[in-house]
Amino acid sequence: MKITTRTLKTGQMLLKPGTRIENLYILQSGCVSICLTKNSRLIEVAKLFSPFSIGDEAAFGPLSWTSTALALRDSSVIEIPVALVREQLDKAPLMHRMLIKALSDTCKASFAELKAQRSNRETLPCPPEFTSKIFGVIFHTARILGTAGDRGTSVSWEAFRDYAHEVFDEPLHRLEDGIGVLLKMGYASLHQETLTIYEMKQIEAFFEYYSNSYFRSSNKDFLKTDPKSTKVTEEFIKVSNNYPTDRGGFAHLPFKATMDAMKAALGQSFESDQLFRLEQKGLLMKRVANAEGGTLSFYKPDFEQMILNWKVLKEIETWNENGFVNSEGSAGAVTLAIHPSAASQPAEVDYAAERQRFSALLTNWKPAASEGKVPQIRTETRKPEELWCPVCMSVIQKSWKSCEVCGNPIA
Repeated sequence: MKITTRTLKTGQMLLKPGTRIENLYILQSGCVSICLTKNSRLIEVAKLFSPFSIGDEAAFGPLSWTSTALALRDSSVIEIPVALVREQLDKAPLMHRMLIKALSDTCKASFAELKAQRSNRETLPCPPEFTSKIFGVIFHTARILGTAGDRGTSVSWEAFRDYAHEVFDEPLHRLEDGIGVLLKMGYASLHQETLTIYEMKQIEAFFEYYSNSYFRSSNKDFLKTDPKSTKVTEEFIKVSNNYPTDRGGFAHLPFKATMDAMKAALGQSFESDQLFRLEQKGLLMKRVANAEGGTLSFYKPDFEQMILNWKVLKEIETWNENGFVNSEGSAGAVTLAIHPSAASQPAEVDYAAERQRFSALLTNWKPAASEGKVPQIRTETRKPEELWCPVCMSVIQKSWKSCEVCGNPIA
């Protein structure tokens, strides 16, 4: 029985329903989501950050895992065999065993209640009622803190994250994934802790379009992407580029020549009705009859902007389906610098000092495994001259500032 360290890639599954728990997992870095499956969809129950244990109930008896544990970003976990944990518990004093069992049962009951509440409603990483908010927060935070340049608006990632959370009360995990969408689309980059946003006008146009469509319109089909409509709109814009646009932004196309060009691009099955169905998506056009077969007139900037809006909507739909944003290969990578609980301290607490303490404790802490060895759990009973860590009960020394196994500060 050995303690090992396991690395998880973004989107990799740690545990799936029906798995018999043989190891207790301690989250060392990254983020793991606990999800339930409902109607073929994953509903998130909780996000776990370091340090957090998974499957510790198995220490008190056989356990079959009923949820899905999914890594939302690159993570590292320490695997401790359940048999080894039980052996340690058997050697512990009876009072300690009873206390640990009572705490475990309390956490289990609380988590079961949380799962029941979450499973009774649709839970999405980016709910529709918060979609316009997240991109509005990104835009206004960058506008307020950032410096505009030729390549875009640049801002310190740490200052950006803290301001968005403290001023706009935006959850850090959703803010990070929202930035991940922009990274994936090439609208932003992150290098050396500096966030650069290239498409500020597009971000502003998108959240205004979404808020108007969601909160003011009764037709929610505006906010659903349709590959067929997207393809028709893209080809229609390409055809319109062959004709002049007036100074007001309106394009005027000959009807018959336009339909022939659309059929050549999309196939002979294309009918003019498919073009006019775009009005259901909010894209309006006007047909005027004349001796040459009529003309089509439309406001071209609206069509071009809608294509960009649909691309963002498609990424959000993928985000909600997968439960995470995979921005691998994009310019930069987003990682949380502190545990979310560190960003919500009471007003009387020195926030800067607390953030620094949490950052050092939870982010930069690495167990002995990072030094080429695996932390060893005691197998013998406590000796009179030994000092124990109050959290993990491992042997410590008076000169230590923190436990080398669990990272707990030693007073």
